[in-house]
Amino acid sequence: MLSQNKKEQPYPLSVRIYKGEGRLLFVPMVKHIYGYSVTASNSYSLDETEKDVVVGKTVLEALKFIKNSPRSSATPKELENYDVFLRNSKYKSFISFWKNNHFAYVDCFENGNFVICSLSRDKSKGMYDTIIKKLELKEEQNPEIIGQAVVDVLTASEEYYANLKNPPQKMKKEIDLLDGTKLTYIQPPEKEWEDTEDCGAAEIYQSYSYNKGSSDTAVMYFGIAAELDCDITEQHVLCVSTKMYGEPDMFEYKSGDFGVFDICVELKNKNIHKVSYYKKQSDDLLLECTLEVYKPNSRMKTDEKLVVEFRNFIKTVTI
Repeated sequence: MLSQNKKEQPYPLSVRIYKGEGRLLFVPMVKHIYGYSVTASNSYSLDETEKDVVVGKTVLEALKFIKNSPRSSATPKELENYDVFLRNSKYKSFISFWKNNHFAYVDCFENGNFVICSLSRDKSKGMYDTIIKKLELKEEQNPEIIGQAVVDVLTASEEYYANLKNPPQKMKKEIDLLDGTKLTYIQPPEKEWEDTEDCGAAEIYQSYSYNKGSSDTAVMYFGIAAELDCDITEQHVLCVSTKMYGEPDMFEYKSGDFGVFDICVELKNKNIHKVSYYKKQSDDLLLECTLEVYKPNSRMKTDEKLVVEFRNFIKTVTI
């Protein structure tokens, strides 16, 4: 419960952290007597290569400073002297400072929990926008663990901007199909999809497992759709799918030009959201590329994201 004493600092206590110019800059945030947050007059600076435990101790020291601070009564003119770019920085304006420093914050809650998060720079100059990486620590007081989390989210920010400047090369992969042809596609990002090869299944050419969240979130694979026995008429696909996955709440069957594929089938119920593309290669050989998202109703945003990305992935497939 937040303190009712207006002279005290309310939770969550917040420290802003900037990385750049070879150092880490820790800036405590305090409440003003008029209720808004302002930068404190105090700040802390470390070499950016400092050990995790020292980083964590500095965060805890900054939080202790906030907790022991009265509410600020500084005037707007006085607050100008507290601007972060005036503290251990070569830059002469906040915009230059903002462009050349990575940003993260630490929020400490009354129950001892921490939220540690790095943010990207917004297109609006001087603002911060999208979460790059967010970590939560439960009732944590170990300085080394806190420091590791701070370093981790700031490293994620550095990698994010490095990839913007030099996007990683998209890796192509080739599969030998049973009819003797070769299928080529751009592999899904390694950070999100684990290459699980053929999963030991004869009917699978190549599979991937989504590795964000729980291990049973989603899979994606190329295979031969043996269960359909090369019959891809709408009624047959619906019948087989219902037997395998249960009665669908939504079922769509579309024929058309889907790159190398001719048929797209989508079905969904509480257990699965399955999107499949098919190409009949011969009378006894059916090529399939499928995304399966499990328990889609409990992970709606992830489900929506993966389906959109899968439809874009299909466009990279060539034979």
